[in-house]
Amino acid sequence: MTRSERLNRVAGHAENEQNEASSQLAALQQRLDAQETRLADLREYLANYHRELDQARQGEVKASWLKNYATFLDRLKQAVDQQENQVQAARHDYERQLQVWKEKRSRTQAIAKVADRRRRQEARDEDRAEQRATDDLVLGNSLYRSI
Repeated sequence: MTRSERLNRVAGHAENEQNEASSQLAALQQRLDAQETRLADLREYLANYHRELDQARQGEVKASWLKNYATFLDRLKQAVDQQENQVQAARHDYERQLQVWKEKRSRTQAIAKVADRRRRQEARDEDRAEQRATDDLVLGNSLYRSI
């Protein structure tokens, strides 16, 4: 097995690792998107409920209702805060995996480049060897004729 063939095997392995990292990155991107969507929904709910509270305050409302509603809004705000933490964690995981993918891609490209360079060098070496063999054959026939 030539060196370029061995390098091609290594390049193939590196490409498989890059593909795996790419799959993981895609899954984390989906998770991040879902977490961000959930956060946007919770923020929208919170804003809507605040508007309802403001409208209710303009009319006659029982104090107990206002207290219960305020407690509900506090819980909803806590859910928003928790979701913000989830988004931040998902974003961190995504960015970490993006870095892993970039490193694997860079490694794959470097190995492929070395393998390609080696393949071209082996082809040049083979061409030179064939040329020498041809030259030797021609030179040998010339010497044979001159004897």
